[in-house]
Amino acid sequence: MMIRMTLIGLLLVGLLAAPVAAQRTGGDNCDDPLEVYLDWNNLPFQLLGETTCGRSNDYNSTCLGNYDEGEDFVLKFDLPVFMSLMITMDPNGTSFTGVMVFQHCYPNDTCIAYSTESGIATHQIDLPFLEPGSYYVMVDNWPSPDCIPSFDLQIEEVFFDNFGQNCGIPISLELSPQNMPMLIEGQSTCGLVDEYDNTCLGDYDGGEDMIFEIHVTTENVVNIGLDPHSTTWTAFVLDDECPPAANDCIAMSTSSAAQYHEVTNIALSPGYYYLMVDTWPQPDCIPEFDLHINDPFGHQMGDDCELPLQVNAPGDLPITFEHEYTTGRQNDYNNTCLGAYDEDEDLIYEVDVTVPTCVNITLDPAGRAGTGMAISETCPPGTECLAMSTNDAATPHSLQNVALDVGVYYLIVDCTSGTELFDDFSVSFETCPQAPENDKCENAIAIGNVTNMAFSTENATLDGPAECQSAPNIWYCYTAQNTGVAEFSLCGSSYDTYIAVYDGCDCGALGTPLGCNDDYCDLQSLAFVEVASGQQYLIEVGGSGGATGGGVLTAYIPPPECGNVNGDGVANITDAVSLIQWIFAEGTEPFPMAAGDANCDVLVNVTDAVCIIQWIFAGGPPPCDIDDDGTPDCYY
Repeated sequence: MMIRMTLIGLLLVGLLAAPVAAQRTGGDNCDDPLEVYLDWNNLPFQLLGETTCGRSNDYNSTCLGNYDEGEDFVLKFDLPVFMSLMITMDPNGTSFTGVMVFQHCYPNDTCIAYSTESGIATHQIDLPFLEPGSYYVMVDNWPSPDCIPSFDLQIEEVFFDNFGQNCGIPISLELSPQNMPMLIEGQSTCGLVDEYDNTCLGDYDGGEDMIFEIHVTTENVVNIGLDPHSTTWTAFVLDDECPPAANDCIAMSTSSAAQYHEVTNIALSPGYYYLMVDTWPQPDCIPEFDLHINDPFGHQMGDDCELPLQVNAPGDLPITFEHEYTTGRQNDYNNTCLGAYDEDEDLIYEVDVTVPTCVNITLDPAGRAGTGMAISETCPPGTECLAMSTNDAATPHSLQNVALDVGVYYLIVDCTSGTELFDDFSVSFETCPQAPENDKCENAIAIGNVTNMAFSTENATLDGPAECQSAPNIWYCYTAQNTGVAEFSLCGSSYDTYIAVYDGCDCGALGTPLGCNDDYCDLQSLAFVEVASGQQYLIEVGGSGGATGGGVLTAYIPPPECGNVNGDGVANITDAVSLIQWIFAEGTEPFPMAAGDANCDVLVNVTDAVCIIQWIFAGGPPPCDIDDDGTPDCYY
């Protein structure tokens, strides 16, 4: 009995000592992440034997690049206090894997940190001085293999020494209008090393140095100043590379006196920048200094017409402004073409157009309903604008195909009144997709007879009289190869088409269409038009209800149907009657004439009518029936 109890006890101890993989749900995507709360009581945090397989490839345009094309796993962790963390991920033998940390789900090409590995090594990401908040971790891989069957993920607290010592462990700062002015107090370069001594600071980069990484989230103009306290011969340099370059820096300041010095009005686009604080070799360090970063205007670029955000078109395009906001910018303009959608704080862009450009502008409101934007030639925009878009839903909306001549234009982004914040949205500018070469009537493509000639109305615009249809259209100038009834067909196209045919190819003198058709062959179009040899006819290819797409065009005069004298598409007794009326009672002439030659004797007369009647009522041969020897069966 004692032995049995001892074995049971040992078994219980072993079970208690072994790590237990808890059954968890979630992790598929941003809508259903695996959520954990991290503090000192539950660190380190471990996931053992997790997988991305079966989770689908939801995100493939992130800072992982090609390593985000397999199925992915998403973890969300909430951090209640400032903490420095290290994340490790062991792919357990799978190669071509990646892991990234980001703050806004859904992930994009901006992240806090990431790691990729073509081999099977363990990933490590250091996250110093994370602020309280929510963060996301995504595990993904190169598309082959398309998933990670098993991986281990660990998050633990770490304590870093000598932050700022070099470009590998800089002191990270997040710079946005909301957190300025910024004061970093009580810093020191003493105890670090003279890591970089070949920068544009010259002799002022001879002492121990400290590196700051500054993440600029929106376009800003800033002043940066250094208070060295009682130390002389101090300097700082700002650049977009680390270490700063030797001959080409964004900004720098040096001072031999023990006094505050600064650089003012530094324009910074969104991105990462590096600030190095250094000294002359004697003294070789700064025992104590303060760093000041502030907004020289008391407001930020984009606030109003005096300080708009700058876009050059087409040179800057495509460009996306991310993490934008109107909160704190004031409601400067509330009498524009946006109406009820200009009643909250607003954001202004200036668009400088150097050559005529067609642009598409998209606003992704990041979950905010009731947003609007408008583009105008004046600032502030008035009640009449070049183009505008409003949306009551919290979904992206856009200004499409806005044609801008050389000049200066202004875009205002605003929303309906209310207490809901309008932050962290994005605005994208891009050139319009290339229109077809025959988009405009005056650029109509010359054609003769064609069969199933491919075309596309994608990215086309509307011009012309819009009498037959009013969708984006393209144009062809058809020259008739002979005289007859021409068939202009879009049958076989992939979208709901419309077709019109005009007399002549003079775009300035288009009259009523000779033919106009919507649905002839299902949702595709076909028009019959009498044409004369050598004459030109304008073909307008468009869509029904604004539809666009790819298709095929056929334009030709089909051979006459033998015996179809009256042109109704069917040879029957009415054709014999029509032929007799033409011969004996000045009736309508057969068109084309060859259709009346039922007995193939190259003449159209009463014998052709007899041939048709015999075929219908006496079992005679059909019109134009030819024997093997080439002789017509119906011949008189």
